Amino acid sequence: MTPPSGSSHSAPIVCDMTTASDTPQERLAEWGRLFDHALAARERTSDAVIWRFTAHPGVEAWARDLAVRESACCAFLTFTVTAREGRVIYRIEGDPNPMVQAALDEINDVPDHIAAGIPGLWERLHRAGFDVRTSDDGAVTTATPRS
Repeated sequence: MTPPSGSSHSAPIVCDMTTASDTPQERLAEWGRLFDHALAARERTSDAVIWRFTAHPGVEAWARDLAVRESACCAFLTFTVTAREGRVIYRIEGDPNPMVQAALDEINDVPDHIAAGIPGLWERLHRAGFDVRTSDDGAVTTATPRS
């Protein structure tokens, strides 16, 4: 996705895992295991990414745990998990800022590109119009719109 020209973003899009018990690579691998185990459908709405998981035993707790951890590192997004009718619905929302929406577009595609790992995610964000900077230890990633 190419960000609209003239778009502005007052706060950087930051993923800060400095207090996380896992690394970005471990977190992405865990998402891959959950996708393989239970992803049934996904949807990109005008303001959110919605992943629907089959409610196998333990999937709701797994999704809730990931939502708590994602909320701790990616405060620019809102994560909610609900369960109904044999599905666990994992919703990721962001404000209408074009760059937040571009980030959501990339998040929506994570299940398709999980094998590319973190470097692949950063490359896709770069192609979407972000400058991606990662701290030396890999714990903090900032994505800001390219000028």
